[in-house]
Amino acid sequence: MGCASAVPDTSSPSPRDPAWHLRTSSGNEEGMRIDPVHERRARLLRTAFLAGAATDALAVVPMLSPPVARVLWGFEPAGGAYRFAMGYGATLMAAWTLLLLWAAQRALDRAFVAALTVFVIYGLAATEIAVVFAGVVPAWRMVPTWALQAVLLGLFATSYHYPALARFWSRRAAPPA
Repeated sequence: MGCASAVPDTSSPSPRDPAWHLRTSSGNEEGMRIDPVHERRARLLRTAFLAGAATDALAVVPMLSPPVARVLWGFEPAGGAYRFAMGYGATLMAAWTLLLLWAAQRALDRAFVAALTVFVIYGLAATEIAVVFAGVVPAWRMVPTWALQAVLLGLFATSYHYPALARFWSRRAAPPA
């Protein structure tokens, strides 16, 4: 009875193998050579996740504190509907903070959270733009938020796509053959 082995050959790890970075990154039990691209990506992802978590945690404050919202956004929170909506928003913001902290623990395995976060930031920015165009908040009050979002977008996108960017940069830096 000829039966093929169900255990894959891991003697020579390949970058095409989804778990390759786990066998070639620092901290593994086999003591294999460190893959610098994935090690750098892990650091970038952790940085993005922690920066995003800190930003989200701070964003909860004006959502739950009308005086802080008044200082930041320049409008007076009105009534129960506002408090209800902001309570929902603050809950989601706090949950995303926890998700980012969770992702930072195993950044390479949870890199998809960076891609999801990019969509969240786009959605927040679109909402802010709509509010500015509706005349509810002056644009100058949103500029600091947009600047922070631009930095976070750059960090999340770069860390998520770092292996492809590293290959691109190495080809551009290499002398022509």
